[in-house]
Amino acid sequence: MRQGRAVSRRYRNRRIGEFLKELDLTEGRSTGISKIIKAMTANGSPLPEFETDDERSHFILRLPAHPRATAVPSSTDTPVKTRVKTRVKTRTKILELISLTPEITAGELATLIGLTTKGVEWQLTKLKQENLIRRIGPAKGGCWEIIPDAS
Repeated sequence: MRQGRAVSRRYRNRRIGEFLKELDLTEGRSTGISKIIKAMTANGSPLPEFETDDERSHFILRLPAHPRATAVPSSTDTPVKTRVKTRVKTRTKILELISLTPEITAGELATLIGLTTKGVEWQLTKLKQENLIRRIGPAKGGCWEIIPDAS
């Protein structure tokens, strides 16, 4: 495998493998390792590391990060001020979309805003807790209502 060659000897279910290949959900047998090595060499990354047992019933592949790769900042690295601004913008977008289409779903909101469905659901929960919106009717088939400002 370190040389970029792998030979498949035992197949768990050849028919399923061929079926997935015909649907373009998998590649041909034993082509992925060489592609990984070529791509990592081309971008200057360290070579992958392979580990297997004596029977070669499985293998572990480690893909070391490129030396110039930077860590993805976590939410704890993001300043509080930035997180608050982002949440305010997201809530404003949600409220605008709800005012335009009260029957909009969390999934549709997620797609339009560019968040995960869980992220939108979290925002909706916060908006409900702050009495800014409420759900009218059932989860399926209901709609959102923006609560008028009482002040």
